[in-house]
Amino acid sequence: MTKSLIHEVDELGNAIRSMHTGISSFLRYVPQDLLRRYMSSGQTATIDSELTEVTILFADVKDFTSLSEQIEPMILVRQLNEFLETISVCILEHNGTVDKYIGDAVMAFWNAPIRVPGHAREACSCVLEFSPRMAALQNKWLSEGLIPMKIRVGLHSGEAIVGNLGSSVRLNYTIIGDAVNLASRLEGLNKAYGTSNLISESTRAFAGFEFLTRPVDIVAVKGKNTSVQVHELMDWANKATEQQKELARQTSHAWNLYQQHNFIEAEAAYSTILKHFPMDGLASTMAERCKELIASPPATPWSGVYRSRNK
Repeated sequence: MTKSLIHEVDELGNAIRSMHTGISSFLRYVPQDLLRRYMSSGQTATIDSELTEVTILFADVKDFTSLSEQIEPMILVRQLNEFLETISVCILEHNGTVDKYIGDAVMAFWNAPIRVPGHAREACSCVLEFSPRMAALQNKWLSEGLIPMKIRVGLHSGEAIVGNLGSSVRLNYTIIGDAVNLASRLEGLNKAYGTSNLISESTRAFAGFEFLTRPVDIVAVKGKNTSVQVHELMDWANKATEQQKELARQTSHAWNLYQQHNFIEAEAAYSTILKHFPMDGLASTMAERCKELIASPPATPWSGVYRSRNK
């Protein structure tokens, strides 16, 4: 008796459809470029890693704990997912890799698993393009009578261990190292200066001069003895308003006075900024710092390093 092929063809079609659905779902859990690498090479994923220069992003919701007490849980989850969707799309559009979601935070990096020339530039561009999209999302929430979420971002460029970490039963493609910790600390440092987007000196240098930034401080973040120059990422240089350029110019002038130990003149310069930009958290923080240093001058020699006590 000849076996009919119609049933077997139908089963094959169902199997292919199931495989397609499974792979499509799986791609939401791992970087697509990583999966393509293993599928094209035929290799099995193993525990391996390498030291790679990357740019790392951390972004999370400002005062999330307080918000979670004010917003109904399911609405909170919807808003959180909308934020994560918005920033994740932006990261992928700029050739970044979404590493993981950590509660209300997202961690991402550039230059792995595929090499991204100008990875710091791509990361900065991602952050700047995310800002108006997030503003539109905030307006949407306001129109729905919801409390808007504000986002803080930290970027740092440096070497990190990148690869498959874990065990023989489960692997996680991720990055670890001092550079990762610093990027996380920079995100949290926004709280101290009333800023939203902080980047390290290495990211600013790698990104180039097409971005408008302003100096914030030299900081030794919690858990580190070495210090890093921190900047605020403001806009693309060729798109910045005259007001933004003036704010950056005045801040640079005040910062130079501060670095020269001219605390009286620096305090006056930061106070002048507040007259024109009364909501500027950075100027307010640094003006208060100058007053403290005037009242209690630092010992000589003075490093100028601010040691953050917060994560």
